[in-house]
Amino acid sequence: MAEQENSKDLISVLWSGADILRSKMDANEYKDYLLGIVFYKYLSDSFLIKVYDLLYDEKPETLKIALDVYRDALKEESAEELKDEIKSSCHYVIEPELTYTNFAEAARNNSFNREQLQKAFNNIEQSDPLFADLFTDIDLYSNRLGTA
Repeated sequence: MAEQENSKDLISVLWSGADILRSKMDANEYKDYLLGIVFYKYLSDSFLIKVYDLLYDEKPETLKIALDVYRDALKEESAEELKDEIKSSCHYVIEPELTYTNFAEAARNNSFNREQLQKAFNNIEQSDPLFADLFTDIDLYSNRLGTA
């Protein structure tokens, strides 16, 4: 169900992004970008699932549902408590607009913004010493990448 949806979504987004962004870059070098993005997807998806689980004590049917619930939860008075709890558990917090699920939706709507992805990488790296320099090998502003 959600896993199959995520797998198809990931493949589609990665391949279409690869065609646009790889440009003149060697495939061996580009793998660093893909692996970094796949790992960010893992962190983002795990985060949304954890948030949903904390709120409802169950797994979400889809990541889109989890994202919507997370957005709504941030409007509540207990939003800071939720963020503190998730930070203590995951060691990072991802804002709704910086989730992979949100990026995938933006890519489908041709409104993907690489600055937002860079911000997401930076936020993870700065969230805990555990993640320091995690995405250092990914230069989203490299002139070897195509335009996005």
